[in-house]
Amino acid sequence: MFVKALREQSFISILGPVKFDANGDWIDAPVTVYRLNGGALTTIARKD
Repeated sequence: MFVKALREQSFISILGPVKFDANGDWIDAPVTVYRLNGGALTTIARKD
């Protein structure tokens, strides 16, 4: 019940705007892809 109510809302979070489509998937979710290289993480792609 709580999850359904949450999906029907849009709001601003510390990650930015949050809103969901009809399937409950996050629209325009921020994503960062890292590569572990020599023990260090390197950002290889980012979508804010």
